[in-house]
Formats: sequence, structure tokens, C-alpha cells
Amino acid sequence: EVRQLFEEGMAARIIERLDEEHLADLEQAMVNLEQCPPGSAAQVEADRTFHRLLMQPLGNQLVSQLTAAFWDVHAIVAPYLGVSSPEEDADTVAAHRAMVEAARGRDAGAFAAAVVAHYAPVRRRIAAAERT
Repeated sequence: EVRQLFEEGMAARIIERLDEEHLADLEQAMVNLEQCPPGSAAQVEADRTFHRLLMQPLGNQLVSQLTAAFWDVHAIVAPYLGVSSPEEDADTVAAHRAMVEAARGRDAGAFAAAVVAHYAPVRRRIAAAERT
């Protein structure tokens, strides 16, 4: 929830501060994510890199450090949430692509919607784990 709050709540600031170099880095990180085997350590690292790059232009060390800390927590908890489905993996990649496209188009609303879509599969797995 906190990771989503950061990215969704700061959508306008993130987009405002992303320059062409940062956008190119995000696009490359997205391509790397697309090329990783689903559920692999490489995919997790590519996803982490993408989100680190998203926060970088803000220049806010506290937000960057908290984002990294929440990633560490996610990495510890994720194995207990079960394996993601191929559909969830495809949705995750599509959400990253949508974030990049929205950022390139300077559309904060579309960016925020893509962030929500990105975290939806994780939220569903957490809810399922809580029911068991």
C-alpha cells in the first residue's frame, strides 16, 4: 500500500521531473523486465530497478530509501504469497509499459491509473493469503 501511495500520490511530480534521459532509462528497464523469465530473480531485480529509477528524479533521499526498504520487505514476503500466474505477469509488464507511455505523454492521470493496475495483482495475492 505504501509503495503504491508513493508512486500514485507523486505521479504529477514524478512526471514533471522525468527528463529524456530518465525516460530512456525507464524504457530500457521496462524492456529488461519484459525479457526476464516470469517469476525469476532477474525479473524481480528488473522490477526493483524500474521503480528505483521512477523515484530517482525526485531527488528525495528519504522517499528513495523508503522505497528500497519496502522493496526489501516485499522480497521477504513475496514467497509466502504464492506464485504469480502468467496473466498476472503479463499484467505487470503491461502496467510498466503503461507507466512509461503515460510518463512520456506527460499524463499524470494515466500514470496514476497504471500504478494502481501494477499493484492490483499483489493486492489480490495478499488478500488471498489473508483468507487462508
